[in-house]
Amino acid sequence: MTEPGQDGGPPGDRGFRLDLLLRRRPVVTWSATALIVGTSLMAFALPDQVLALRLAKVNQRILAGEWWRLLTVALVHGSLLHLFFNAYALYNLGGLTERLYGRVRYLVLLVVGTAAATAASVAWTPAPAVGASGGIFALVGALGVLGLSRSALPEAIRRRLLRDMAWIAALNLALGATIPYVDNAAHVGGLVAGLALGGLLGPAAEVRRLSQRGFPPGGATR
Repeated sequence: MTEPGQDGGPPGDRGFRLDLLLRRRPVVTWSATALIVGTSLMAFALPDQVLALRLAKVNQRILAGEWWRLLTVALVHGSLLHLFFNAYALYNLGGLTERLYGRVRYLVLLVVGTAAATAASVAWTPAPAVGASGGIFALVGALGVLGLSRSALPEAIRRRLLRDMAWIAALNLALGATIPYVDNAAHVGGLVAGLALGGLLGPAAEVRRLSQRGFPPGGATR
């Protein structure tokens, strides 16, 4: 038998519903990853880096009014290895973020986080830059808001979030060891934006309802 929760339903049922929520298809993440990979590969194929130069973060161009570069920087990368790291991180970490925050909030996190990361790079890093890692760090920050809150999610999911954050940090260190230049200003800017947006937006309505009613001890399911 199971003890009834605050809403009269069994805690195991709430854990089951959260488990189903975490299995939903993250279509926004899939679409964003496909767009980034496709654009980056096209940029590699074109001569003289013509596409990359039009989409990259170039401070003078942004300050002159080409504001779209705050976002298009995420669509191009410096190498196939750089693209692989970021696409893999976005595909995995973004899927979890989308499921927990919902599609609309997730899109806000990704877009605004990318723009904030690029703006931080403009403020602190004079060199041009490319890559989606600023937006990915925004997702790390948003997940950190949930991972550090003991009341938001069951313990098993919290541990997964914190493990994913540690994995991203390790991945970033590996990336820094293999790529000569890493835009740390963009990473910090994205992380701070993600923390702020995560606290402001909160998780998806269904996740909030489940957390208010309580979860079964030990994980999402029984």
